[in-house]
Amino acid sequence: MSRALELSALRLTLSGRLLLDEVNLRLAEGEIGCLLGPSGCGKTSLLRAIAGFQPVDAGKIRIGEMTVSQPGFSRPPEQRHVGMVFQDFALFPHLNLRENIAFGLGKTRGEARKTRVRELLALVGLSGFEERYPHQISGGQQQRVALARALAPRPDLLLLDEPFSSLDRELRESLACEVRDILRQQGMTAILVTHDAFEAFAVADRVGIIHEGRVRQWDDPWTLYHRPLHPFVARFIGQGDFVEGVVQDGHRLVTPLGIVHLPQAREDGERLRLFVRPEMLRVVEDEHTSSADIRGEIIERRFRGAYYAYTLRLPDGTRVSAQAEALHDLHQHKALHLALSEAPILFTLNDTPVIPGPHGSTPHE
Repeated sequence: MSRALELSALRLTLSGRLLLDEVNLRLAEGEIGCLLGPSGCGKTSLLRAIAGFQPVDAGKIRIGEMTVSQPGFSRPPEQRHVGMVFQDFALFPHLNLRENIAFGLGKTRGEARKTRVRELLALVGLSGFEERYPHQISGGQQQRVALARALAPRPDLLLLDEPFSSLDRELRESLACEVRDILRQQGMTAILVTHDAFEAFAVADRVGIIHEGRVRQWDDPWTLYHRPLHPFVARFIGQGDFVEGVVQDGHRLVTPLGIVHLPQAREDGERLRLFVRPEMLRVVEDEHTSSADIRGEIIERRFRGAYYAYTLRLPDGTRVSAQAEALHDLHQHKALHLALSEAPILFTLNDTPVIPGPHGSTPHE
């Protein structure tokens, strides 16, 4: 039986308020997906709808070959073959780890039950811990027990609701990678909810960015970062600044950062927005650089260990962020040269992406 997940033209409301509309996404069997967005954007409600805890107002949810939700019909959660890992772990404090994991096995009894618990304890790296209680292990270990319990009945789909949010940053990143490896080892189709882009990129094959009731983009992490289809996507998954420019001679965009070549011809006089990430700007201290390079003034700098993060003011007053290796200690108010070192990310003023051609675009004259 297929364990793919498909959402088609889905609409969700809560107390008459529209939460999400026209949600379309597909997760192939064995893929890990992520719903990413700010607090209150509807990502947890979408997870609840997949689990069967919230009805849909339009569209359809399918798990494998089975339709589990559509208007007027909702298959009960216990009949969806879905496992769930919660934000607060939801372990039973009065049960030891063996008993917590075995709880997920339902009516399975005897040697099969014992064997499955042993397999899962080994899978999550907790063999020998079966007699311990939740309060006797760390938060990361508790989350692995919660994962083992959800995997116990071999669900077709696993849902993870902010599973690492109660842990510190370092533990979150390491545990996210551990969970990804466990899910891949099991060939599990899974979908994760988070508001942390780095967490999403560490775990997921495909990520959906939710904003103002829409999934703005459902794509692999590399494409989301380098080819965002909406300004919100560009900003949400990484730092950057928007700089406006005007089209000249069809293929040239005149900006405060110099001339940018456009991937396709545009109408002269059209205004476009250029999104510039700090790593796209090359900072050059040498006074003998090309005359095409733009001068900027450092108005703020922040030490980041391997590099300095700078806020720069361009000649027209525009502010942009840049970074340079910490070996180059450039001081505040120093004037320096800038050049775009990567093909730019471009949008029209009404937020439509200007998609690069097959070979990208030349970043700078």
